[in-house]
Amino acid sequence: MTKSAAIEGEILKPGESLPAGPPLLPGRPASLKTTNGILREMGVCYRAARAGKLDVQTACRLVYILQGMAKVFEIHEFEKRIAALEGRSK
Repeated sequence: MTKSAAIEGEILKPGESLPAGPPLLPGRPASLKTTNGILREMGVCYRAARAGKLDVQTACRLVYILQGMAKVFEIHEFEKRIAALEGRSK
């Protein structure tokens, strides 16, 4: 898919990659360093699929990856909190 086709709203097919360039929806790209940013990016995928700008199968795959990232982020946060609690108890 060409960059201009992606901007005009052509649907990505399974196996196609999104070209570098503007985000699917207007606005600042989400930071994937927080759970809020990951949730926002999931919403972007959902809305793009609903609008027909992104193939549903591709959107599902992206959201699946984002769910994994959220889980890893959550585990990392728990590890930091446990380390802080263990540090206080010494």
